Formats: sequence, C-alpha cells, structure tokens
Amino acid sequence: MKPHTICVLLLSVLIAFSGCKRTQPAAPPVMLDDGRGAILVIFERVPGADRDSWLSQITLAGPGDTKTLPRIPVADQQSLLVLNVPPGFYSVTAQAYLRKNPPHAGGSLSAVEVKSGRLTVLQGNRLTGEERFQPVEPLHFVNCVPWTLRQTEKFHEYIADIIALP
Repeated sequence: MKPHTICVLLLSVLIAFSGCKRTQPAAPPVMLDDGRGAILVIFERVPGADRDSWLSQITLAGPGDTKTLPRIPVADQQSLLVLNVPPGFYSVTAQAYLRKNPPHAGGSLSAVEVKSGRLTVLQGNRLTGEERFQPVEPLHFVNCVPWTLRQTEKFHEYIADIIALP
C-alpha cells in the first residue's frame, strides 16, 4: 500500500470511531465542593406560576469573590441555591419575580453565617411598594443543615425535602 492510501485509511478509521462516541449530557453542578457551604433561599410561592417564567437573583457580599459561584434556580420549588460558598459571614440580598414583572418576594439579611459542609436556609418575604426593587424586608433564617446530597439525580427531591423541614 502506498503511504497516501494508509493515511487516508487511518483518517477514515479515526473519523468513524469519533462519530461513534456518545456524548452524555453534563450533570448539573449540584455537588458541594469540600470545605465549602451553600445558601438556599426559599421565596414566597406564586400559585400557578409557570416554571419557565419564574426568575430569581441573589447577591452575596462577604469574604472573597462570590459573583462567579454557581447559582441554581429551582423553579418548581420557587427557591434559589448558591453552591460552594467559602465559610464566613455574608450579607445576602435576594429577589424572585415572574418574567416582565417587578419582584414579588425577597429580602435582605446581614451576618448570615455559612459553614463548611452545611446548607444555610433563608426565607424571603412578600414584597410590596417601594422595596420591590431594593428589598428592605428582612430575609428570615430558617435552618442550617448538613449537606447530605450524594447523587446529582436526586437533587430536586433533596431540595424539596429541605424545604419541607420545619
């Protein structure tokens, strides 16, 4: 065989094998990194809200850069999770709203402690009037529980169980 023919044959085999690879969808980034904590904000529910139009945002002010931390909206539970937060104290401001509407729930709370391996749970209030765009209503501390999620496919069930805790 000529060298040119061998190269074409090898290239064809490589293309065939690369075409056979199955790409699996990436698992959602819902696992907590070692030495980090998480914050879950539960918002007052809007009955009958379409999960595709439910939006939320959260701002953390504290040690280190928090702008790039993973934020996972859980629209079916009308809550928002921030993962991999370095331990420390944070000021938290959160809002939830339906697309093309002003915020309906949220609040602010300073001195929220985040602990390694734990999930800090906060509750937002119904917002009315002027505070809808800069929430002056307080967020309420609900609970601080150990992070026990071990399987990413159980994420929604895990969050629902945390929300159901007293």
